[in-house]
Parts: sequence; structure tokens; C-alpha cells
Amino acid sequence: MKYFREEKILEVEQTYEIKGNLVFVSGCFDVIHLGHIYFFREAMKNISDAKLLVAVHDDESIREHKGENRPVNNIDSRVEVLSELVIVDYIVKWTGWENISEFVKNLKPKYIAVTKGEYEGKTLEKVSEEIESELIVVPKFQDYSSSGFISKIGF
Repeated sequence: MKYFREEKILEVEQTYEIKGNLVFVSGCFDVIHLGHIYFFREAMKNISDAKLLVAVHDDESIREHKGENRPVNNIDSRVEVLSELVIVDYIVKWTGWENISEFVKNLKPKYIAVTKGEYEGKTLEKVSEEIESELIVVPKFQDYSSSGFISKIGF
């Protein structure tokens, strides 16, 4: 697929060349909503000259974690939408779920952002301690979630 903002979409090897105040986030980003925007904003808040790298999980990983009806949007659609967001500097497609910790260890971002209550005490928190990245824990914005949105519309 050819993306409109192709310069934002990186291969894994290219991410290791990013310098400076890198903020790393990962997720499905299946149906973009206000909760995602809030998460990105809060992750970047108070960090000067920060660059946001979003790792987007592949379709198969999401199916394994969230069920056969997910994702609603395939990875190319999700990446295209994310690439249009001004706050997002870089995007990398990610295959697998648990193996992302090795990627983050090699990437060594200065910051790792997670959603409060969803990732605390899990892999990325442990990785942030190991590589001495600052963990940014962002409170969930109201009750926004792709899963909640999808169930409301009856998908």
C-alpha cells in the first residue's frame, strides 16, 4: 500500500536512527477516538522537542487478543489514519504482541507512555526500568475505548 504521508511510516530498522526525546507508545488504534488523542497529548505534555513513535499491532495479534471481529480496520487503514494526525511523528507496524519488549529494549526511547490500569506492572513498565526510560502513565480519558465504541454501535 502507498501511504499519503509515507515519510511517517518507518521500518523497524529505521526507528533505531531516531534521535532526541522519543516518546514510545503501542496499541491497536482500531477506531481512533478522543481517548487516543488525549493519550497522545498527555504522553507528549511537558516534553520539549519530543517525537512520538506509535507502534501499531498487526491484525492477527489483535484478533488473538480481542476476538475474531477485530480489528474493525485493517493495519493499513489504521496506519493511514494515524499518519494524518499532526501529533504523530512516526509509525511502525508491529507483528506479534509479547515480542515488542525486545524492540523497545533495542530502541531505548527516552519515554514510554502507557494507559493507567492497562499496562502497569506488565512488560513495558518492566522494560522502562531495565533501559532507564521514563514511564509516563496516562489516566484513561473518561470511558473512551475502541472496544466500548464498537459494542455501542453493535459491530
